[in-house]
Amino acid sequence: MRLVKDAFPEMDSLPQEVRDVTARLSADYLIHDLQTGHFVTVLRFVSPLMARLGVPERRFFINCWQQC
Repeated sequence: MRLVKDAFPEMDSLPQEVRDVTARLSADYLIHDLQTGHFVTVLRFVSPLMARLGVPERRFFINCWQQC
């Protein structure tokens, strides 16, 4: 689990054991990490489905890249 590095009142409710082992990232890095993880996970499921519909994996990812 990762949390934002900045202090928020909600953090006070976390047990110290949790705070000690939780990675803390800057807000800009955390959002990048979350978005990247989400897209990679989604695209890994969508890519094989598109291949079954006749869109080769390479073409699928080229199209994704071109749309960014």
